[in-house]
Amino acid sequence: MAALLSAARATPLAPTQLLPSFALSAGDISLTSPRTPTEFHEYLTSSCASATKRVQIGSLYVGAGSPSSPGKPAPLEDSFLAALSSVKSDVKLQVLIDSHRGRRKINGTSSAAAVSSAMSNHPGEVRLFSVPSPLPVELPSPLNEAAGVFHMKAYIFDDDMLLTGANLSEEYFSDRLDRYLLFKNGAGGLVDFYSELLDTLSDASPSHSDTSESLEVTKNKANLISSLEKLFTKYNEGGGSSASSSKSGVIGHAVPTIQLPSCMRTWEALPFPTDSETTKNLVGAAGSNFRHPWVGLSSAYLNPTAGLTGAFESYVGGGGGVTFLTAGGSSHGFAPKKKPVVEEGGEDGAAPSSGRGWIPEAYLHLSRILKQVLKGSSVLHYEREGWTFHAKGMWLCDLGREGEEPSAESLKGIVVGSGNYGSRSENLDVESNVVVVFKEGDAGAGDETKQKCVEDFSILCEHSKEVTEGEAGFVSRVFFNLVSKFL
Repeated sequence: MAALLSAARATPLAPTQLLPSFALSAGDISLTSPRTPTEFHEYLTSSCASATKRVQIGSLYVGAGSPSSPGKPAPLEDSFLAALSSVKSDVKLQVLIDSHRGRRKINGTSSAAAVSSAMSNHPGEVRLFSVPSPLPVELPSPLNEAAGVFHMKAYIFDDDMLLTGANLSEEYFSDRLDRYLLFKNGAGGLVDFYSELLDTLSDASPSHSDTSESLEVTKNKANLISSLEKLFTKYNEGGGSSASSSKSGVIGHAVPTIQLPSCMRTWEALPFPTDSETTKNLVGAAGSNFRHPWVGLSSAYLNPTAGLTGAFESYVGGGGGVTFLTAGGSSHGFAPKKKPVVEEGGEDGAAPSSGRGWIPEAYLHLSRILKQVLKGSSVLHYEREGWTFHAKGMWLCDLGREGEEPSAESLKGIVVGSGNYGSRSENLDVESNVVVVFKEGDAGAGDETKQKCVEDFSILCEHSKEVTEGEAGFVSRVFFNLVSKFL
């Protein structure tokens, strides 16, 4: 565990700048975490009703409900908004969403307006995080979302937190498959850390009701990286790592990471490792320290950066096995809609769907290139009629022998969160993941938790098949080369 935990917490370029880690007991990761969109929706609505201390929502956006889609009712969005409106007045209620996506109007309403209306009888606020554009001109909505969005998904209810890649709209509640991990009982301080992280980001974000940005918000935006450094240092030195080191029954450690857009990182060097650095570190540590390493990586949009591809090249060259899981053509987030619907724009801050049918084919082309570059790797495409694939994460195993199936015994670590491991996640959006490194020699205490995590990957693969040989059309390849950094 030591090598993998070190890889999760530090970067080789700055080994003393550590991320905090939080000791986890067997009950700190729920064995009944949601696995389906229906369970996801049921958990959210019931948790809003039962919360007694805090409800904190960090997401790209919240569905605006039925009024936004005439002729296309959104009963699950409606019930979630109703659940928000039912949160008790003495419970802290905070909603943080992306500024561009939150303000985008659809049939006269927007995500931010709908949530504000639902919270009208509560003292809580809707805050809108604005990602600075790297472009020299301001694009109109919804194209401005292509330049960068707030993409975190963390849902806190009292001392529990659901970390996922799922947003809060009808399709995520019905037929868009994602991955969900529920941390319970405060998770050794991890939930409090995320609560303060959302507070810090919210302080640098204007309220939806503000007509102009206040001086306080402007100041907090300018000092955001410094504020994040203080937060990470606080939990690294006293609130997290050392405070949970004496915890009994420890089955592993959770390490939170954050990724800021490259244009924000130029303001001031980040004083801690980023999501992308941590991911590459984990791949390298698995290759160097495992006897028969295997990594599973799931991404809704498989477009690994040059740095991550290079890390996998070294890893595979040393004998490591890897399975990539991503959306196939029919279950892709950019697949053309089969039924006419009111246009709501692209997934995860991209442009509208009209004319984007070339994108799934371009991603298929990229999958084939990846198989050629990483000899011996497996690339699976999720194909399920009527469903969209949106799950992301990593699984790291040290197999008993080469070719063996992943198991609870061989699982050493997982990654869960919002990042897709591509250029967009690394350079344009605000992301956050959690790395969980399991304790070695932990016979029994953590087996159920690890078995649940292994089963998560197996369930995601149930409707998948290996990518076949071939090549994308000329138009798809040209378009992909032009816009790949925005995907």
